[in-house]
Amino acid sequence: MMTKKEQNLGLRAHSEWLEQGNAAAVDELFSEDAVIHSRHVPPELRQGREGIKAYGASLHQAFPDMRFENEVVADDENGEFVAIIYKLRGTNTGSFMGMPATGKRMEMGGADVFRIVDGKIRELYLEQDLVGLMQQLGVIPARPG
Repeated sequence: MMTKKEQNLGLRAHSEWLEQGNAAAVDELFSEDAVIHSRHVPPELRQGREGIKAYGASLHQAFPDMRFENEVVADDENGEFVAIIYKLRGTNTGSFMGMPATGKRMEMGGADVFRIVDGKIRELYLEQDLVGLMQQLGVIPARPG
């Protein structure tokens, strides 16, 4: 069974690592060899604690007021996976993916699945509506309709 600490790892990753921009939380929450699985995250930011810290710092710099609204939090009976479906809101006040800040508010849906091994996050599978985000920021045109 999953311990209370393991149940909270995903929620703490959202609040401490991303919302608060606390890079030190990565050392506590993630294993040394942790990996992010996402087509949206640059390859150099997917591997190990240092890459994960840099990824979180880039998001926090681009959206310093970001807040997660966790809509569904679930875990498996073996204590290996925690899944969180969320809405992320924030204001783009810093550069993002090489683009200058737009000053625009955004709301983006996403899902994170955390694989827990030996009390630490070993893998993070994430999926986000990056197209919708880029449309909200005015980087790509919204679909007519």
